[in-house]
Amino acid sequence: MTTAIRAPFFEIGPKTFLERADLLELVDASTAASNRYDVAVIITPPALDIEVVKDAGPDLWVFAQAMDTAPPGRSTGAILPEALKAVGADGVMLNHAERSLEESVLQHAIDRAHEAELLALVCAEDAEHAARYAAWGADMILLEPHELIGITGNDHRPWIPDVNEAVDRVNPNVLVMHSGGIADEQDVRSVFAQGAAGTGSTTAIIQAADRGDMATRMIAAARQGWSDRASQPVPSSSLEKGN
Repeated sequence: MTTAIRAPFFEIGPKTFLERADLLELVDASTAASNRYDVAVIITPPALDIEVVKDAGPDLWVFAQAMDTAPPGRSTGAILPEALKAVGADGVMLNHAERSLEESVLQHAIDRAHEAELLALVCAEDAEHAARYAAWGADMILLEPHELIGITGNDHRPWIPDVNEAVDRVNPNVLVMHSGGIADEQDVRSVFAQGAAGTGSTTAIIQAADRGDMATRMIAAARQGWSDRASQPVPSSSLEKGN
């Protein structure tokens, strides 16, 4: 199985906004920032760009944006997890709001990802779903309320502790990232301060005049936010759990 990602981490989701040349420029900047600030960076390129992105940024975690669950064989046009693994994918994002899955399909998709030795980053909208997907074997949860997708500027997320606790009760090894509406470095630091293991951005990076610079600043802020939180006193509830 692929080596596990450790916090802090930052996810960049270019969707299908970028031509390949622009995407690779972002990969170069993100790789440099990941190494400089010791932050795991996940990038989710389109399926046809996975191989070139992994070649250009071998230190990045490359996740597919989605996949099909069909077995090898009579599945014309399907993007299989085995094929994603073969071209360098480390994992796959499942159940994004723009590619949502029925829960019976999602549970099977997590299993299929693991069969191909891909990590499963599963999107959830609330604590109840996050806990259920963690119980199904998700390696990571992306908690992103649908109304925050595609916007910028929302650093107050009172649900973070409740979501983290719900997932932790099911499987404390599942990393929870909180995203949606991440506009700048302050938003990144704020999300980490509230308890996230990771966060990410699409809109703010894609719309920036200098995408590489924006990604670099956000990755640096992820390290700062994580380090600032680590320097704070440990809550008594955490001490009681032995953390």
